[in-house]
Amino acid sequence: MGSAQLSRLEILSEKRADRSRNSVNCSRNKLAQLDQHRSELKSITREYQTTPESGVMFTAKLLAHRRAFVTQLTEKVDALNLQRQQQQQILNEQVHELRDRTAQSAAIGAIYQEQQRVEQGREARREQQQQDEAFRRVGNSNNNDGVGAVDD
Repeated sequence: MGSAQLSRLEILSEKRADRSRNSVNCSRNKLAQLDQHRSELKSITREYQTTPESGVMFTAKLLAHRRAFVTQLTEKVDALNLQRQQQQQILNEQVHELRDRTAQSAAIGAIYQEQQRVEQGREARREQQQQDEAFRRVGNSNNNDGVGAVDD
């Protein structure tokens, strides 16, 4: 594979890693939002589950309504716990994918750099050979010019 192809492959690989990084950040934000929402609902649930201050009396209807509300909040917290577990699993998979893509991009980059080094070495050897050949020609032409000359 030529260095031009490796360069394009490296660029594509870096773009894939960047997209994976963005997905991970998005999932982390979703997870943080779920955690915040869940924490707020838990706090409200605890507040409603505690017994009211002494001297405050609830009617049976109000008490039943309060219990139903606490049940709904508890169910919502449970649903958020499930969503959080699912989002955490998605995040874990995305982090794994990001690691793979980052490693792949680094490997392609290393191969590209090595290819560049090899090509530069070839070019340097080619230039050296051309210079050596030019010197040989100049040396041979100088030797040929002096062949038949007689010193007095």
